[in-house]
Amino acid sequence: MIAIIAAMQPEIKLIKDSVENPEKIVWKDWEFVCGKLSGKEIVAVQTGVGKVLAALVTQRMIDVFSPSAIIMTGIAGALNPDLHRGDIVVGTDCLQHDMDATVFGFKRGQIPYTDYRIIESDPALVAAALSYPAEKLRTGRILTGDQFVTGSGDAALSYLTDELEGDVVEMEGAAAGLTAKVNDIPFLLIRVISDKADGKAKGSYQKFLKSASERSFHLIEYLLEGI
Repeated sequence: MIAIIAAMQPEIKLIKDSVENPEKIVWKDWEFVCGKLSGKEIVAVQTGVGKVLAALVTQRMIDVFSPSAIIMTGIAGALNPDLHRGDIVVGTDCLQHDMDATVFGFKRGQIPYTDYRIIESDPALVAAALSYPAEKLRTGRILTGDQFVTGSGDAALSYLTDELEGDVVEMEGAAAGLTAKVNDIPFLLIRVISDKADGKAKGSYQKFLKSASERSFHLIEYLLEGI
């Protein structure tokens, strides 16, 4: 079984709606939808926004459904100036940009007294995604934090690119990725660029979100067919 997760309802709706013979399992505020998509058994869930919910729901999904891989999708902001609205970025790795214990000698992003810092995506899943023939995908490092970044050009946030070498910023990926890593489950993080993380996104957000979710859906269909 392959697990597919996203933070917001529009990011996961098309996937849930496309499951064949869906079985819906409700746990507290979360609905897990199980069934077949592109010939594979999947479970899909909306985690909610932020690191805590992403980790909590991912762990619950692992405990109940024992997925063989986890794919996270959704939108995010660009830090890399070479990335533009609509680009699909396959995360080669991710880390928590707001984990900061540097005053004690730890690297930014490192969880103190552990080796957990940079969470790598599964290489086989990355390669499978990059073989997608429908459009050219990008790769990059995805940064995660419990804040909505709207001023990535500010000097106070220069560490996002200068120190952490981030290409993309969002609010859930590294939390879900770390949960998958601790449980020894292959993980893949995919993000569609919605803006430049500068609070200046142009055009209709809802229209863009619908289009981005449709493109992510077709990529995930392709991935499921090949894994």
